[in-house]
Amino acid sequence: SWPRLGEALVSKAERERRPYLDPDRPVEARVKDLLGRMTLEEKIRQMGYARSELFAPDGRFSPALAKGFFKGMGIGGVEDPRLGGGVSARFINTVQRFIKRNTRLGIPALICCECLHGHMAPGATVFPRAIGLASTWQTDLVEKISGAIAREARAAGAAQALALRSEEHTSE
Repeated sequence: SWPRLGEALVSKAERERRPYLDPDRPVEARVKDLLGRMTLEEKIRQMGYARSELFAPDGRFSPALAKGFFKGMGIGGVEDPRLGGGVSARFINTVQRFIKRNTRLGIPALICCECLHGHMAPGATVFPRAIGLASTWQTDLVEKISGAIAREARAAGAAQALALRSEEHTSE
């Protein structure tokens, strides 16, 4: 059988040394362990967000700039570099690998992207803006479009999309 993700990424010895990395432990115990290890500055940085240009001004990851930015600590989120599909995904994998290997706790960053009317990256599909979609009154169409945007963003490595929320309202 295939190892679970946590087992594949972290050795058994490391999971014993740092219980927050052990997927077999209860979530509450892992959170308690992790928070107990974090400094105040690390906790504050986990609430922060960084534009990828800070360590990749030309769209190419710079280990030297990243080292200066991260200073051995993580960050809560990193903006999708908007390089397009596979290029973005490779860039994001490089950033996550750097964070895992070069920060004290190795907490991955949440990768966030703009998706108001499509994933904002070269080659992504651009859809009508929300007001145009709303005027169609076709909630099933809007749902399909949202799904297409989500798939494109996820394929580029993003885990969180900044997008409009749609709700169906009735007169009941």
